[in-house]
Amino acid sequence: MAGAATKQGFYEGIDETLRRDIRLSVTEASLSTVMGTFIGGAFLIGFALTLGAGDFEIGLLASLPLLANLIQIAGSVIVARVGSRKKVCSIYLFFHRLMWACVAALPLVVFRDRLEDARVWIFMGLLTVASVCASVTGIAWTSWIADLVPKEVRGRFFSRRNIVAQVVGMVLAVAGGRFIDVWTAASTSDQMRGYGFMILFGIGTVFGIAGVIVLRRISEPDLEAGDGESFIAQLRKPFEDANFRTFMIFSVAWGFATGIVGPFFSVYLINTLEIPFSVITLFGVVAGISTILGTKLWGGLIDRLGPKPLSLICGIGGCFTPVFWIFATPENYAVIWVSHFVSGFFFSGIGLAATGMMMNLAPSRNNAVFFAVFAAVTGLFGALAPIAGGALGELYRGRALYQGFVDLSDIRLLFITSTALRLLSLPVLRFIRIPDAVSVKDMFASISSYQRFLPLYAIPSVASAGMSYVENATANLSRSVVSVERKIDAIVRRGGDLSRAFLFRVRAIDRVIDGRLAEHEEVLDRMIDRIVGLFSKKRRGDGGPSAGDGSSNGGKGR
Repeated sequence: MAGAATKQGFYEGIDETLRRDIRLSVTEASLSTVMGTFIGGAFLIGFALTLGAGDFEIGLLASLPLLANLIQIAGSVIVARVGSRKKVCSIYLFFHRLMWACVAALPLVVFRDRLEDARVWIFMGLLTVASVCASVTGIAWTSWIADLVPKEVRGRFFSRRNIVAQVVGMVLAVAGGRFIDVWTAASTSDQMRGYGFMILFGIGTVFGIAGVIVLRRISEPDLEAGDGESFIAQLRKPFEDANFRTFMIFSVAWGFATGIVGPFFSVYLINTLEIPFSVITLFGVVAGISTILGTKLWGGLIDRLGPKPLSLICGIGGCFTPVFWIFATPENYAVIWVSHFVSGFFFSGIGLAATGMMMNLAPSRNNAVFFAVFAAVTGLFGALAPIAGGALGELYRGRALYQGFVDLSDIRLLFITSTALRLLSLPVLRFIRIPDAVSVKDMFASISSYQRFLPLYAIPSVASAGMSYVENATANLSRSVVSVERKIDAIVRRGGDLSRAFLFRVRAIDRVIDGRLAEHEEVLDRMIDRIVGLFSKKRRGDGGPSAGDGSSNGGKGR
């Protein structure tokens, strides 16, 4: 009954055309997430390492998409000249998929001896073109959705879209990780290992092209005509707007603080902790479950409270996530499971809040220019962050701040630096003025009313216990660990059923999409409710920690 009420409230006052567009957007997100899952994260880093990339190339790899955001300023001009964000989005998104098709084919070509020194740079070149296309697509899509989805339901729209994408992503990440591990174990050369990534990238690209087809079915509001100002004058406006300028400063500071360490988490997992891909993708499942829980909570709050208070509380939680990594060792990395859970929960709110603030602060007229300038500025500093992180990693190499019960040396010092910079960026939020903003006191009062959706008391202990099974698979298993493992298997089986139904819908999308998308959403909603139910049952079965313990765990961050 509660789910039905939520769904009715979401669509209340929305006409049938917009309702259809929202469902199409959710489906497009699912298809694009398949591609994003198979071409990104640990799979992208693993492929780069297979090609022979070093620390510098890994840092540059993480910087490329952000550097490409500089092109979004030109993207806003393209949108204005073409006059259709839908057309720009569709064309550039197709070329993005085409570039990834070329990347997928690289193992067939680059492992020849004469290309040994060039193979990484060929990969970088293709990735650069793909990033530029994605950047132009991003500015067109953001402006399009900002005009398409009304402000009063925008938070819940992104919440729903992100939840569906997260479910699809975490299920397929497990399958992809298992596939790469099996393939790598059977491979005898880098070229053979590269074929495994080729298959994964190829499947992702097919789904990505299907996403473009669905995207073209979404309607587009008319693009408001400009006021006749020169392009240079338009570019100055985001910097002249005090609120938007302050928001950019905060975003730059936060993005730099997270970016200096972001790409090195995967390197740390693969090279230092020597964790297999199948386990790394299970980290993603934990983060995915907590992201779903967080998105449900934050998506309901953001439309009531506004994005600024949400940024503060989620920012505080997200500041400490790198600290957990300090305590991980190859022999015992259980703390990484906790880190991913806390990270997924708080960063889901940070993403919703950042999108909400950007769309609220940008004017409806020429908003593409504001979005483009924001992406260019944050992209520039975000691109410098991994490079700076690589330089700091080299500086910290061989240095130790403390060595005792915990080892604060080498890359672990980078984790501490990221935490400190995140904390220093949060005070900038108080200078941002957003209409209808809610005080932090009122925000906490509203959060308390949502506690029934937030079973934090049991989930950290369940995740920790369940994931300990993966680490000790060859050891003696206790009854409680077996119980948790069975629950994880049940989640994966349900995800497999969802994936098969999803593939069927993709094949029939041109014929039945309008009639079946509502059913698709309902299946996903039921699956999410079952995931939450599994953890609730576990809490009741084990008695769960006290409310005081749960509150303490919930406030620490990753």
